[in-house]
Order: sequence, then structure tokens, then C-alpha cells
Amino acid sequence: MREFLGPDGAATIVFLKASDEKALPKVKDVRRLFGIDTLKYYKGGGWYSDQIKCLAQLLSILDQAKGNSPPWHEFFPTNYLLLPTGTKQEIFFTLTYSSILVEGFDLTNSSIQTLDKLIDLYWEMLRWQGTVSRLLNDLKSNSERAKQKQVEDPTVLNPNLMAIEQLMSGYGDAAIQSLVAELQQWHAAYKWKM
Repeated sequence: MREFLGPDGAATIVFLKASDEKALPKVKDVRRLFGIDTLKYYKGGGWYSDQIKCLAQLLSILDQAKGNSPPWHEFFPTNYLLLPTGTKQEIFFTLTYSSILVEGFDLTNSSIQTLDKLIDLYWEMLRWQGTVSRLLNDLKSNSERAKQKQVEDPTVLNPNLMAIEQLMSGYGDAAIQSLVAELQQWHAAYKWKM
């Protein structure tokens, strides 16, 4: 992971999503606009796609918390810029490339590791919630199959689905809400700033 953010283990990452490569800023223009000498340009699906995917998943989760539901790959950049750590947003760059600018982050190796753990736990909690949904669906399906096969067991034929639903209502919701709040705090701390 050290290489992802360069030798210092810290960098500013700027996500760009363009259907046409001609819409992407040229390296010389980026250098001029930000007044920097060093920067790197990468394809989103390149060597560090796992770290990029984690950041895209963060953006998707935060957007879902606002009531939207785009899949994480909608936020996955076609390209991204790796700028020196602490590079502030340049208003002219932001305005010029607003149609392809997805998001920017001021990152460290430690911040990426923290995000990776939070995202991993978030998806695991969703899987755990899925087991409850599958259980209820399986019980309904088992009941229908038992009727077809003339099984005479009232616990299989008529499971108390309402009681189970009430018992499992809200399973994992508090943990998910807490994780979303932590992800919002992480985003506020590491979002690219003016």
C-alpha cells in the first residue's frame, strides 16, 4: 500500500470519470493550475484498484445514506491524479473539470487502512442482515414445499413468521447506522479541501 500513496505514504487523490479521454486534463495543465512539479496519472482500474474501489464504495455508502442508491461502481473513476500531499483544491481546476470531477481525498496509509476496516465491517453487517431475510424466505419456501409433499408437521407447515419477523426486526440496524456515522466522519476528515 505504501506505493499507492508514493514514498511518503501520503498524497492527495483526485477521482476523474470521463467517457472520452480527450476530456481529461493534461499533465502540464494540472501542474500549471496547482503550481506543482510532481504528479502522477493513473487508470482507475490499474494496480491500485482495490484502494480505489474502497474509496468508491465509501462514496456510494454515503450517497445511499442520503436516500440515493447508485452502485459503488458509479463512483469508480476512469482515471485519478496523485498529487503531493496537502494539495488544496484550485477553483479554476474544479470549475473547468466539474463535469468529470468525482471527488478528491487527502490520504495517508493509516487513513486508507482505517477506511478499509470500516468498509469491510459495513459489508459484513449487510451480509448478516441478509441471513435474516433469507431465513424468512426459506421458512416460507419450506412451508410451501411441505404442503406439496404432504408433510404433516405444523412447525414446518405454519411457522410463526410474524413472531420471527418481530424478533429480528431491526437486526443490525444500529451497527449499520454507527458505521455510516463513522464513514461520514472519515469522509469529513479526509475530503479534499479548498
